[in-house]
Amino acid sequence: MSTAEVERLYRAMESLRLEVVEYRKDLNGRLRALELHAAESRGESGQRVMTRNVTLAYIGGIAALTATITTIIARI
Repeated sequence: MSTAEVERLYRAMESLRLEVVEYRKDLNGRLRALELHAAESRGESGQRVMTRNVTLAYIGGIAALTATITTIIARI
């Protein structure tokens, strides 16, 4: 192999290395965006579940209060 061919191979390897570095940066950025989106989605669904549980507890409390008042009125 001549010196020129060796130099050409080293330049090609360096170019490939830089391309891989850029590709990894792009993939890491996309992965980060997906992780953030997943975290936001989990947070929103968790909020919906909490709101539903609070609403159900509120309705249960009203039902219990209504039953208590009805019982008191029935005894009078």
